[in-house]
Amino acid sequence: MNADETQLCQGKRKLGCSDEEKQNVELYIPAEIYFKHFLKLPVKSLLACKCVCKTWHALISNPDFVKKQLDLTIQRNKPHLMLHGFKFDYRGKHRNVFYSIDHDSLELLLSKDRFREYAVQIDYPFKSLGYSVELMGTCDGLVCLWFNAKRKRFFCIWNPATREYKVLPKSNNKHPNENNKYRVGMAAFGYNYKSNDYKLIAGFYDGLFEVYSLRSNSWKTIRYLSFELPYEFNISEPSGVLVNGVHHWLARNQESHDIVIVSLDITNKKFYELNLPKEPLEKDLEFRNLGVLEGCLCLFVVNIGCVEVWVMQDYGVQESWTKRYITNDETIVKEYMSLMWSFKSGEILLGGASIGLNLYYPENDMRAKPNINSRSTYLYKGVCYSQSLVSLASGTYVGREEPIEKSDAGVLGKRGKTTRN
Repeated sequence: MNADETQLCQGKRKLGCSDEEKQNVELYIPAEIYFKHFLKLPVKSLLACKCVCKTWHALISNPDFVKKQLDLTIQRNKPHLMLHGFKFDYRGKHRNVFYSIDHDSLELLLSKDRFREYAVQIDYPFKSLGYSVELMGTCDGLVCLWFNAKRKRFFCIWNPATREYKVLPKSNNKHPNENNKYRVGMAAFGYNYKSNDYKLIAGFYDGLFEVYSLRSNSWKTIRYLSFELPYEFNISEPSGVLVNGVHHWLARNQESHDIVIVSLDITNKKFYELNLPKEPLEKDLEFRNLGVLEGCLCLFVVNIGCVEVWVMQDYGVQESWTKRYITNDETIVKEYMSLMWSFKSGEILLGGASIGLNLYYPENDMRAKPNINSRSTYLYKGVCYSQSLVSLASGTYVGREEPIEKSDAGVLGKRGKTTRN
């Protein structure tokens, strides 16, 4: 327990004290003092403090406190890394697994320490039901998941810290293209500052384009016909990458058929294009995927026998694209790999569906496997997230799930409202 936690609990460390004693302590210490010291505590400690008494529970649950705590967490810029993959049993069957590594332990990925000594396996919604699940982005400590198992297809928003989750309602729109099995072509989950609301913008391969509002708990159709969608997105990276609070994808312009970098402003629901680096354009090289390197937008470009990593050092300025690395590693050249984390010492954590997690050492152009130390665990995707107390007001928590019933449209959940522009 650190000094702040000790000071807060001096009057209440004996949880068996009487209600009268608790009330005396609550009256003796002003709420402003609690507020000040609570803001210094990590989310895990705050959740424990909520269980001490009603006063602490009310203060920590207060929306103003939740917002202030979130703002300070973002300012500290020490996100956790969430890793997603599979765990295989002795019969070869697999189930989804999620691990979380806190910011101060991330460097241990470079060490020989056992993975499970610093990585924590976390339970996620509907884990016991074995649904197929995919990470679709994070915002303010909330994680967007897409479940796709036979006729059970739905979005879910989840707070890993509080264990609260919310299954998004189904819209009234029907997806006519059954052959595409209601695939998600792109998804952008974020916060709309103008409306003080969390939004999910999802594009589907049957041409449907919808926006979900957490505040209204409803979907709104903004595009319907496939030719109205200006871009064709890469199904390998439907959630894109987040830089400067804006989502980015590599996509094909439907009119010019050129590969472009697309950004989406979730507040006004408008697409913008960013210029690609000139040299690869002039050489007509292959643009593979985007990433985030040291907080900057980066681009993987395939050249003859190598992969170049370009970094946009000044956001939005084409001339600021700089060729940072060139790798001749055969696996990186052949396989589609995403950038998950860049370490202060220069190493890069990469992940790919076919080869799992890999550490890349730019100085000597070497690649190695992190010490997962488990043949049965296969991790391949990761996202950064900050722990928060943001509530979904759903009343549903991991560990208390009930099976979701089938629906005739194939997307599950309580029916919500749907409107159109």
